[in-house]
Amino acid sequence: MGQILITGATGFVGRRLVTKLLSDGHSIRALVRNHDDALAAQGVALRLGGVTAIDAELVDGCEAIVHVAASFAADLDEGRAVNRDATGALATLAHRHNAHYVLLSTCAVYNNDLAPGPVIDEDAPRRDLDSMGGPTGSSSPVYGFTKAEGEILVEQARDAGLTAAILRPSSVLGIGPTSTWGTKIPDRLRGGEPSGRSPEATFGWLHVDDLVDATVTALARNTNGTANLVSGHEHYGAYLDAVIAAVPGAIDVDVITPDIYDRAWTGRYAQQRAIDLLGWVPRYSFTDAMTEIQNDLQRRWA
Repeated sequence: MGQILITGATGFVGRRLVTKLLSDGHSIRALVRNHDDALAAQGVALRLGGVTAIDAELVDGCEAIVHVAASFAADLDEGRAVNRDATGALATLAHRHNAHYVLLSTCAVYNNDLAPGPVIDEDAPRRDLDSMGGPTGSSSPVYGFTKAEGEILVEQARDAGLTAAILRPSSVLGIGPTSTWGTKIPDRLRGGEPSGRSPEATFGWLHVDDLVDATVTALARNTNGTANLVSGHEHYGAYLDAVIAAVPGAIDVDVITPDIYDRAWTGRYAQQRAIDLLGWVPRYSFTDAMTEIQNDLQRRWA
């Protein structure tokens, strides 16, 4: 495969994906907002400007595009700029340049309230403007809704002939300064912020390196389709317990687990499609992933 364009290359998932693809011998072009010395030192061709710099020249010569960048902003316009508009613009250019397209979306696109049963498969209803509230694993309901809008644009391009994989990760576990579940949520809990979710709620999860493996496989197979990426399901309380146990006494349990929680979703995400499309077999267990996070928390909080 020739050069691969990656957005979000400076983020938690993107950096690991770049490292993996480079080790496999691929040439990488990265769309970034600011110069990044570490990526440049790895030989990555940087294109500055972020999502405002998406044009035909950006994609020219690329055989594949992986759209990793995402906005978790609560502001609808900001969320749409990255999660909808940039997603659609890249899909259009990928189709025009005959490049394979991989979109890293999210299981937060689903409208759990409208799910036909306890298992949510890839054909289940997605969020719209009227359903941005309700159970969601994202930091903002705007995230899930605008990612759903972006998916629709990719599907339209796919119907017109684009070859595109839409991968929907569940909660991504792993360590790194911008990791939601490895760093941001534990630090908020330590600061006394309530958990905001019932311990009985479903916690669908996967390790970041398993997500990278699935993405690389989608590229190698020129995958055309949509799949959830979920290693397994736990109660949210299992995640909380593991974080709390990392450094005893660092988190005030009475503060972060109030008596009133949000409405708990206790379903599951279908997992078979990823096996069928990608032959995907996750390498990490929940214990593996949380032990890695616990060790990092002990190091940072000691």
